[in-house]
Amino acid sequence: MEATRRDLAEAAADLFIRNGYAATTVDDIARAAGVGRRTFFRHYPTKEDVFLQSALAEIADFAETLHNVPDTADVLADAAEAMRRSVDELRAHLDDSLALYRTIRATPELRGALRTFNLAFEQCFTDWYGERTHTEPTDPPAQLFGACAIAVRETALTNWSQRSDVDLLEHLDDAWDALRRIGTPGPDSRLGQAR
Repeated sequence: MEATRRDLAEAAADLFIRNGYAATTVDDIARAAGVGRRTFFRHYPTKEDVFLQSALAEIADFAETLHNVPDTADVLADAAEAMRRSVDELRAHLDDSLALYRTIRATPELRGALRTFNLAFEQCFTDWYGERTHTEPTDPPAQLFGACAIAVRETALTNWSQRSDVDLLEHLDDAWDALRRIGTPGPDSRLGQAR
């Protein structure tokens, strides 16, 4: 069953990139995955859900990567390292990732799913920050860290989509460096103060 879901997600991503979201039908996705229309709907209620569910599965993989980064007592450096590791794991598929990111940004129907994905990704960082700093995920520093982490990711992806001649890791490093220059919340810091 998981293999079928993965096949449908891969087929949908490929078709969204090649044909555009609006021009891709559920029948196209099912045919490309080698299954019938009914099988598609057993796994996903809509074609938008194919994107969203696969993206949310990526967050679970990233959460594992994030939790496996050694604690250096520098949450910013540790979070940046987790993102670097995540990019390295996807290196073989970066061209497809860039094309899909551009497609998503250009497709109004997928922007809502992207917002849902970003909120879940932000929560992943918020929870992790809370664990690392022994604060509640509902505390302002944890929430702000989650929001900053997703802003770093989006800034890097946006810059990469505009300047793909520069490696994504460089865009990520630049965004994390910019955040460090601005100042980040810590358990003992006042929000808005740069360190």
